[in-house]
Amino acid sequence: MDNSLPSKDKLFELMDRENHFERSELGPEGAIKLLQTSLETGISNNEATLRLKKYGTNYVQRSDPDTFWEVMLNNANDKVIIMIALAGVMAMGVDALEGDDLWYVDGGVTLITLAMVIVFSSAFEYFRERKFLLLMKKVDDYKVVVRRSGEFVSINAQGAAWGTLLMKKVDDYKVVVRRSGEFVSINAQGVCVGDLVYLETGDVPPGDGILVDAGPIDINESSLTGESETREKVTFGGDSAVYAGTNVAGGSGMMVVLCTGENSVAGQVAQTLEEDEEGEVTGLEARLGDMADMIGYWALVSASFFFVFVVVEYFLLVAAGLQDTDNGSNIMSDVFDLFVCALLLLILGIPEGLPVAISLTLVLGAKKMEEENVLVKKPKKGEIMGTVTTICTDKTGTLTTGVMTVQELVVGDQVYASDISSPRLRSISPTVRHHLALGVALNSTSRVSTFSIPLSFAQESGNNTERALLRILDDSFGMDYIAQRAKHNILWNAPFSSTRKVSSVIVCVENRQILYCKGAPEVVLSLCSRYINTEGVESNLSQEMSEDILQVIAGKEMRAVAMAYRELPATLVSASLPRGDPFKAGDPVGSPEADLCLLGVALIRDPVREDIKSSLQTCKAAGVNVIMVTGDSASTATSVALQCGLLDPDFLRGAVMEGPKFRRLVMQHSQVFPPEAIATPKSAPQVEDSPGPAQTFNQGAFDRLWPKLRVLARSSPIDKYLLVKGLCNSKLYQSGRPDIHSDKQIVAVTGDGVNDIAAMRRAHVGVAMGGGQQAAIEAAEVVLTDDNFSSCVTGLKWGRNIREAAQKFIQFQITITLVFCFFLFIQVVLFMNTAPLSLMQALWLNLVQDTLGAVTLASDAAGRHLLKRGPVKEDEPLVSPMMKRNIIAQTLFQTLFIFIFGIFADSIFTFDGASDEGDDFCNTVTFHLIVFQTLANQFCMRKVYGEYNFLEGLGRNPWFVAVAGLEFLLQLLIAFSGGPFTEVTIQVDTLITLLFIAFGGVWTFQTLMNAAYWYWRTGVSFTYDSFMDLKAPADKQSLLKKEGSDEYGTFSANDILVDDDPCLA
Repeated sequence: MDNSLPSKDKLFELMDRENHFERSELGPEGAIKLLQTSLETGISNNEATLRLKKYGTNYVQRSDPDTFWEVMLNNANDKVIIMIALAGVMAMGVDALEGDDLWYVDGGVTLITLAMVIVFSSAFEYFRERKFLLLMKKVDDYKVVVRRSGEFVSINAQGAAWGTLLMKKVDDYKVVVRRSGEFVSINAQGVCVGDLVYLETGDVPPGDGILVDAGPIDINESSLTGESETREKVTFGGDSAVYAGTNVAGGSGMMVVLCTGENSVAGQVAQTLEEDEEGEVTGLEARLGDMADMIGYWALVSASFFFVFVVVEYFLLVAAGLQDTDNGSNIMSDVFDLFVCALLLLILGIPEGLPVAISLTLVLGAKKMEEENVLVKKPKKGEIMGTVTTICTDKTGTLTTGVMTVQELVVGDQVYASDISSPRLRSISPTVRHHLALGVALNSTSRVSTFSIPLSFAQESGNNTERALLRILDDSFGMDYIAQRAKHNILWNAPFSSTRKVSSVIVCVENRQILYCKGAPEVVLSLCSRYINTEGVESNLSQEMSEDILQVIAGKEMRAVAMAYRELPATLVSASLPRGDPFKAGDPVGSPEADLCLLGVALIRDPVREDIKSSLQTCKAAGVNVIMVTGDSASTATSVALQCGLLDPDFLRGAVMEGPKFRRLVMQHSQVFPPEAIATPKSAPQVEDSPGPAQTFNQGAFDRLWPKLRVLARSSPIDKYLLVKGLCNSKLYQSGRPDIHSDKQIVAVTGDGVNDIAAMRRAHVGVAMGGGQQAAIEAAEVVLTDDNFSSCVTGLKWGRNIREAAQKFIQFQITITLVFCFFLFIQVVLFMNTAPLSLMQALWLNLVQDTLGAVTLASDAAGRHLLKRGPVKEDEPLVSPMMKRNIIAQTLFQTLFIFIFGIFADSIFTFDGASDEGDDFCNTVTFHLIVFQTLANQFCMRKVYGEYNFLEGLGRNPWFVAVAGLEFLLQLLIAFSGGPFTEVTIQVDTLITLLFIAFGGVWTFQTLMNAAYWYWRTGVSFTYDSFMDLKAPADKQSLLKKEGSDEYGTFSANDILVDDDPCLA
């Protein structure tokens, strides 16, 4: 290999998107000479090997994922985990000092539970990362055809050499190529520098390069620029640059590849995505960490103060002769029992079940989200999704289906709309139908799925408009386009280009030469002198008729394709016809593109998804603002926004804006592409109309625009970035505007290409389309595997459910902790009962309170109520005023019952034991009552917003039913067997009474408390019917009196909206 080959940096500089001049000066011959390759043979396998060593493989190296042990170590390095482990070790130490033969049981169970939590969460995170890597492998793995040593070879795109000849793709991205005279299939990473690439419709260039032969070709560069319109690439006199990851929309040609792998534009971007996320903490994690620190601190302080206080009290009672003591050893035993009580307070006060609750919520939530087409790359990112206030979404493929579809077909004076596939279309003259179908089938190089050869959407190729036309052939015309292409030879063709705006072919049909033309209506109509109606009768096409047709098409706001034909003289030799002018249809003189007969006009549109309207309404009800950001025109974007309900036709002023105008208004002088968006200047996709370096962002001007903005059309990557930046930095909420969220904006951005990465990284949550580019998927935190906006709603719902699950457990945890504190105070401080609970009893209560309680409360599915409230504020406390009400009320109620039925158990219940066992009986009754009340309170704590039907949705949660049932059965077993838990057993009638007191008391008290709240809030008491009406509608007026009336709107307590509740503010 010649050492004079250019360096990587030189080639990268040559392929800079702004370096048009140098590429033009170099030209195709100069590029071939620069890379020392040949148009006839390409490079040899030996040369490819040498160039791989010099330039590297066509692959962007990713960092190796953490091993399972590394993931476990990271999860174990947590303050709460360490605190719980220390508590377990302390429990074992106390039991050992006390001489307990089973000293290792208490603390050992805590440590085992902790280990299970670590393994459980680590396994989830480990396998989630592996699933993401599989998704990346699917994105990477496609194959292309190259020419080496004059032969065609099938290789993976990652192995394409710079300068290799790419011929075509086949099913599953596999094609056949030849190397050194043999057909072989090799890995993509074997592609190297110095090859030529042949491109045709549907191909994806494996690297950045220059068009050197044939053409022009149309390239879809939306993955780089965000613009849906294709760009024409020509060999001479225009733009010749072709970039990796783009798509050939039409035409064919040969390129020489200059940059691949990490040196390509897409590769440079992908490199910067290898960011270190260690230390990144979500809002919920930060709050839980603060709460754990606070609980741990106060648990330690309270336990220390408690121990000192009761020991002083104990010795004062001993000194006063009010405490029975036999000898010094009895005093030491009592003091040690008091220390155990303090330790129990410390252990029960530390919420070791909180990691279980959060991990389980993340696992179940992520699994459910995955079933609903939402893949969360990092579990903690799911919680951020629930706090989103604004979603900036693409249009094509997200709000719409992404599949261009023929909506109307105009033939003569007949319009076929919803009945395109109906028998009515078959009433058209067979001659007209035959020419329409044959023109669509033959005047195209695209391919779509058919009944005979089914293809997935990813396997289809070609221009979206042509594919839309081809799809109606099977159903509407009964024609197999593949069979027709095999049957008819193309005698002459003039390919489509952005300047010609039409494509034409001449084919031989039953010994007749027929020209078929299709393209932009204004161009096709200018070439037509006649039109044919549905009867097959031809008539003159006047200028007035052409203008009327164009006027009707303009009002449709759909993409229009006109189709025409012409029968040529049998004596005409097609090969002698002049080649179609690449810049103007009908030229040069003698071109057969003249005197055509208009067959019809197809109106094509990318239809909105069926469920998108309801999804946007759900977002509105959830307080989430949606802004469409698209490269399409304002008229197209407005039409789609109106169809899906994003825009209100009565309030369009300020709701729709085009990118250039938006940029002028928000930029005093605009900055270059933000360096913080993508780490290196190389990797920043350049935009031709990007702002100059002297300009700065005007936040004040932006804040005057964004509250009303719903559609940003004709937008470039810099416009999308500026929109996201402005939203993230906006402090407009401080003005108290009622039409926006009352806290800072949390922004999610959807994207599918390199052009979206800057905005996705600037946003709080980047949401990629599963069918998008690898770089976009890597930059995102959430991946929508079905490319559907409705899946964003699923992410919102389950993200909010994570926070609510944490609130449920915290509410439950704090309640039982306070009850136990009051219980200890009563037993130890007031009655100097030095051992109110044994260690085994405390262990079981701790298991019910923490681990099992976490499982039951974290397993609740995300309910519809989560999307009927606005997003929470950043500083919103985890313990809401409503939760405080529940905690305080239940704590006082349960403590009162424990005091009454525990202290005086031997007087209230029948006890047949010895008189000296009275204290043991009271302690046993107290233990059972605490556990039963805790079990009953699990049900009440399932609701945190005052919903009175706390049993709602219970049947849909088998985890809760199973675990709560297990807890109940085990408690009954303890009650009847005693064993190591209780010194005495209780009778059946006593147990039934305790069950009635615990479950009946706690449930009735919670229901009456909520009823009192409802009456105070609305002045209306509820009935049994309203209690059972779980599907009653609710809106923001539900709890407000109707104007001029004493009546209230229809509502259900299960749909209570606390956003407008003054008592909870």
